[in-house]
Amino acid sequence: MNLIDLTLRVDLRTAGEAQANLDKARSGHLGTHFDVMDKEFPLEYMEREAMLDKHVAIIAIDFAGVRNGKEHTPTDQLCADRGTFIVENVCNLAAVLKGKKVAFFVAGTYPVNYVGTTGLPCRVVARMDYPISR
Repeated sequence: MNLIDLTLRVDLRTAGEAQANLDKARSGHLGTHFDVMDKEFPLEYMEREAMLDKHVAIIAIDFAGVRNGKEHTPTDQLCADRGTFIVENVCNLAAVLKGKKVAFFVAGTYPVNYVGTTGLPCRVVARMDYPISR
């Protein structure tokens, strides 16, 4: 099985920085995480066919937000209200692309089962050897 871990590693320094912003740490926004904005994360989203750079149910990005400043939270809310969840701080995407512009794979997303939060820390794994219907 060919698996690539796309999860940002959280070390003591990263955890310490999150503690400086307790609201973020308490609401699940530490390391790789989904912005769910108090919505239920569907179990069927845990393994989805994926294409790097385009996806409907899950938007994976390698930084902390699809929008900055005042636009960040409303954009996350807009997506969550439509059943599309943003997973932030995804890494190791070059290993998925392998020099190509597009890569097809199965994205395994395994969020912690928190409720009443705006974020869910998660592990994200790309399964590269799974047949994808295109």
